[in-house]
Amino acid sequence: MKNDASVEPGAIRRMFDEIAPAYDRLNHLLSFGLDAHWRRRAVRELAGKKGGRFLDIAAGTGDSSLAMLRASPRHLVALDFAFKPLLIAREKFRIQTSSVINAMAGDAMRLPFKPDSFDAVFIAFGIRNFEDKSRSLREIARVLRLSGIVCILELSRPKTPLFAQLFRFYFHAIVPFVGRLLSGHANAYRYLPQSVDTFPDPPDFVSSLRNSGFRTATSHRLTFGSVMLYVGIK
Repeated sequence: MKNDASVEPGAIRRMFDEIAPAYDRLNHLLSFGLDAHWRRRAVRELAGKKGGRFLDIAAGTGDSSLAMLRASPRHLVALDFAFKPLLIAREKFRIQTSSVINAMAGDAMRLPFKPDSFDAVFIAFGIRNFEDKSRSLREIARVLRLSGIVCILELSRPKTPLFAQLFRFYFHAIVPFVGRLLSGHANAYRYLPQSVDTFPDPPDFVSSLRNSGFRTATSHRLTFGSVMLYVGIK
């Protein structure tokens, strides 16, 4: 059954506001703690932009922004269109006493920045929620400087037959049950597998990157293909 949240940005914003208090705990639990490893792997791609200006889109509760500090940015903007996750992120940044990060609300379809503003952009498990993915990629290319890098982590559908079956059962049966139990939100973790099922296959998404202003684009399989890391260079 189609979930309205899959097509209506306002519904997605409300959903993330509602699950914000349980979001970190569920991410760690449902990924068996691998979410931190995936972020660290992606951030290694940003090492060549040390001292640059970074942008974390769909920053949520701030874990991806904190991971990006490993690449030693001069300044980092954590941007999300949902307000309550950003409140949690700001508290984390305060505890870390990091003056490098500035958290702000904003829309990935209309990034509130001038062209050539950033050296690196990161999106961790957020782009599948964007209403117009191609438009968001063009916006990212616009705000990146020449030779700037975008790293995108996203859940994917494994292709190895046995693991694909296990993953599908876990993702479509276990994840919604546990997510509903711990978050108290009936739809959020039913929407999650739906949004992954409708996300483009890796070759198609790589083509979208190349068609959006990136001269090179590659994909990297993580954890048997259950997560993909996409890297684009402007």
